[in-house]
Amino acid sequence: MDAMNRRVLVIDDMPELHADYRRVLAPSSESSASDSLAADILGNYAPPEAVKRPNFIVDCVSQGEEGLDMVERALAEGSPYAAAFVDVRMPPGWDGIETIRRIWQVDPDIQVTIVTAYSDYSWEHMQKELGATDQLLVLKKPFESIEVQQIAAALTHKWNLMRRVKEQQHELQEKNLALRAEHDFSVGLLNAAQTIVLLLNRDGTIEYINPFMEALSGYTLDEVKGKDWFDTFLPKADHNEIRKLFSEAIEDIQTHGNINPIVASDGHEILIEWYDKTHRNEKGEVIGLLSIGYDVTERKLAEAELLQSKERFRQVVEQASDGIFMADINGQYVDVNSAGCQMLGFERSEIIGKTIVDLIPPEDVHRLLESKEEMIEGAAHTSEWRLKRKDGTFVPVEVSANILPDGQWQGFVRDIRERKRAEARIRKLSQAVEQSGEAVAITDLEGTIEYINPAFTALTGYSEEEAIGQNHRLLKSGDQHGDAYRKMWEVISTGRVWQGKVINRAKSGDLYPAMLTISPIRGEDDNITNYIGIQQGLKEYEELEEQFHQAQKMEAIGTLVGGIAHDFNNTLAGITGNLYLARRKAAEMPEVIRHIDSVEKLSFSAAATIQKLLAFSRKGIVQMQTLSISSFLKEAVKLLRVSLPENIAFKLDVKEVGMLVRGDINQLQQALMNLINNALDAVEAVESPIIEMVLERFHADDSFLQHHKAVEGEYFALIRVRDNGKGISEEHLDHIFEPFFTTKDVDKGTGLGLSMVYGTITSHGGVIDVESEVGSGTELSIYLPLVTAEEDAALPAATDEVVMGQGETILLVDDNGSVLEIGRDILEGLNYHVITAEDGQLAVAKYQSRFQEIDLVILDVVMPHLGGPEALRLIREINPDAKAIYATGYDKLSALGKERAEIDEPVISKPYAVSDMSQVIRQVLEG
Repeated sequence: MDAMNRRVLVIDDMPELHADYRRVLAPSSESSASDSLAADILGNYAPPEAVKRPNFIVDCVSQGEEGLDMVERALAEGSPYAAAFVDVRMPPGWDGIETIRRIWQVDPDIQVTIVTAYSDYSWEHMQKELGATDQLLVLKKPFESIEVQQIAAALTHKWNLMRRVKEQQHELQEKNLALRAEHDFSVGLLNAAQTIVLLLNRDGTIEYINPFMEALSGYTLDEVKGKDWFDTFLPKADHNEIRKLFSEAIEDIQTHGNINPIVASDGHEILIEWYDKTHRNEKGEVIGLLSIGYDVTERKLAEAELLQSKERFRQVVEQASDGIFMADINGQYVDVNSAGCQMLGFERSEIIGKTIVDLIPPEDVHRLLESKEEMIEGAAHTSEWRLKRKDGTFVPVEVSANILPDGQWQGFVRDIRERKRAEARIRKLSQAVEQSGEAVAITDLEGTIEYINPAFTALTGYSEEEAIGQNHRLLKSGDQHGDAYRKMWEVISTGRVWQGKVINRAKSGDLYPAMLTISPIRGEDDNITNYIGIQQGLKEYEELEEQFHQAQKMEAIGTLVGGIAHDFNNTLAGITGNLYLARRKAAEMPEVIRHIDSVEKLSFSAAATIQKLLAFSRKGIVQMQTLSISSFLKEAVKLLRVSLPENIAFKLDVKEVGMLVRGDINQLQQALMNLINNALDAVEAVESPIIEMVLERFHADDSFLQHHKAVEGEYFALIRVRDNGKGISEEHLDHIFEPFFTTKDVDKGTGLGLSMVYGTITSHGGVIDVESEVGSGTELSIYLPLVTAEEDAALPAATDEVVMGQGETILLVDDNGSVLEIGRDILEGLNYHVITAEDGQLAVAKYQSRFQEIDLVILDVVMPHLGGPEALRLIREINPDAKAIYATGYDKLSALGKERAEIDEPVISKPYAVSDMSQVIRQVLEG
């Protein structure tokens, strides 16, 4: 926009004021009062448009929404508004604050005057709503025409001035780039004393670095010459981008002004601004790249050359640490001391002749009027400003200015960068403490609280108002030996740091464990002035620790149970095998058969009990398949409802269907039945018993996964079983999943129900939680990991038919002599030839000598010297097509361990039914 922009937008819900604005701001005769004031503010350096009454283009609307539409349309047409007058109250639409906020979102450059006749919108309130900004003025109703003219003139002038500054900066940047492009190698080398001179070969290897680069980087030329520039000096992350720039520069596509870090020998990074020029030989061929670099991380201030001034003034001001500026009656600087020159980076001659308007940001010009009015009244005016340095940066200063009797201006300028940095450090320290996740409290020497951070409130429940002024004893729980506090004070009163675990009491009365560290705070005289206490709550940590110990205990119990159950299964295998053989011999003796059946029934009942123990220890046979958990629950509930007493209200709430899990149907049904049976016992004495089962999808968050570290996955099927029964006491909650633990009467349970549920759920990769309150009821929550696709998990139908062999030869391997002998008799009775081996090593040897006649190998999984999987691996080296079956009392996933991923042989469990074993043998032989 070349011409002066004097477009003004008026947003006011009083149409009669629109005419007043147009009358005041539309073309008219010059206002001598306005011209005089503008000249008085800006002096001889005020632009012509600032001392004449300008003509404005005025648009008026009544509501904020219309104003926003006008601003958007003006921007789209390339003719934006320079200033706007906005009424603070404009019912029924947006108020002035909301209108300004929305306008600035569209056009952040527009200068705004908010017009109000009320006092309920304070300047602080406006700043809070709109943010601290120099683009906002306040005009109180009723106002004079001259006020509107002055504000419109100042704001449009400021808008145009900012636009011209941006354009001039852009032009200056282009000119600087053009000048830098003309620098040649010789000029760069001559000026290398304060800059980096770098010469790279065409392949990017280092040919030369100057001493300044050596001092800056910590490398010598001898150390780096011939090395790759990118690998030696650049962070790895920048290699590709800088290599591209290097290639462009070699091709004479200049990359002046590129800024990137280099890595010094000690590892720290230095930010360098580069200017490149191709290096050519005498034939004009490009042989490398010459780069001049400037350290822009710590620019040295140019030393100011002092001009001679009046000796008396020089003696007074030259030794001053603050900058001293003198200006004539027109506001032009006539002298400045060395401190002022050094502060701004100018030579004295460069400052003399300038005005304050040249050294402050355009947005601060309006503040000059306030300062001048105070100084005219004879008072020194002290305020903070930002002064522009020669390098274009701004330095924060504190200025104390006054007008001397001869009309000259005198200003004392103090560099407050260090003070600002200190204030920033204090703010950061305060923010660090305020935002710390650990509870922090500062007390005096008597323990009276002077400060707490938000984490303290979160941990203890005490707000700042409640805690400050109270003694730190308000957290004392009484659950700790009194001598501990005495020892604590003995340590900290001698200036040492005390650390230890404490039990504190929160505002709610709840006790919580914490790790407390108390350190002394010392003053400048090294005496203790305060104490700082830092608490880290240990409740979650101790819960996790308790969960870990509980898991260890359950694992130890499971290992013991699993070992006993395995040995017992071998014994049962011998018993059931003998019973099968005895039944065949006594086929014509019904009374004997009846006793054999009775003993066999008892044997398999014992085996069922063993399977419950193995389920707890996660070593039982698990036949996993993909199933719809909602369909499974609905079918299971149909069976359960039949056995439920009529007085019990049973509710099933399926919140989502179609969720799939991997599971063993039989084990899950048994687990579900055990949970319902426990609920039935719990509500036995309740007048209106209720048992509820809820199925829903559960998305595991970080806290859930942190609490249950053993589970994996993100989504789970969550089954809640709750009752309104008598509940479980807190002392029993930690033991309910232990085998044989029960609070029921002797004839009402074995204590294996919940332990079996625990084993089943964990063997399915899930987790079970329990919540209970005595007198209110219990809720058990089962989390089973979901799978994402339906799988074909159909199992072959089981029958009791015994399938006879066809004279094949089987190598039977078991380290238990009784099991081996009975197994041989059973297999021979099924029309098989049997070769036996007592361990894996002997089995391999026998297979080696007779593998051509052996059709099948049946191996026990766990054997001394050489187990089943290892033995089968050696057998397969002899005959890769060898057929095999494993026999074990454990789950094949547990028994075969990590080999399960590579081997998929069938597994028959001990004790095994002859019908099952005969069917599996035929399936393998005929498969």
